[in-house]
Amino acid sequence: MKQQQSSGRTSRKPGGSPTADYAGLKRRLTAFAYDYILIAIYIGILASIGIAVYLNYGIVEPLFGNPVSSDVSAFVLLILPVILYFTWQEGSTRASTWGKRRVGLRVSAADGRPIGYGQAFMRSLLKLLPWQIGHTAVFQLINAGDAVPLWVYLLFVAAYGLAIVYLVALWRRPDHRTPYDVIAGTAVIQPIDAPPSPDTNHPSERKR
Repeated sequence: MKQQQSSGRTSRKPGGSPTADYAGLKRRLTAFAYDYILIAIYIGILASIGIAVYLNYGIVEPLFGNPVSSDVSAFVLLILPVILYFTWQEGSTRASTWGKRRVGLRVSAADGRPIGYGQAFMRSLLKLLPWQIGHTAVFQLINAGDAVPLWVYLLFVAAYGLAIVYLVALWRRPDHRTPYDVIAGTAVIQPIDAPPSPDTNHPSERKR
């Protein structure tokens, strides 16, 4: 009976590994907070360059003259580089961003194997989807005037709703896999202490 229970516990770990476990809500949010420091620095640099270009050349209209161009510009200049950052870090042999390395996490396939850049890109794209939807809603709202279409409000609901679904899944699922983890076939794992080797459990070893 004990052996069956032990086997059950192991099977719930990524790939059945006895030396890794799924990372929970607190550690994953902490890792993202660290990564957001880098994102905030990038946003600050981007804003500084944008202000300098505007003051010296006045080039704003082609990039942010209407909701569509604003949305495309925000995606290309801000969201896409962040997606590529996560893809590059998590798809590499490190399998983790700077924030994840700070708290000892890494991204793997659902079965515990390493992932490639394709899976990392899919994971990052879906992970940041609420951010992109939120940008689309904001730009549409700014240009809507007094008559805001219903679908713009629905975009806000979709952005916040999807983010909440991500957080609830991360909190409530036993493996803490979010919908973007499930779709991309990934998991975030943390190393745990390896079980004692058979030699250390042998009676003759314990007497020593």
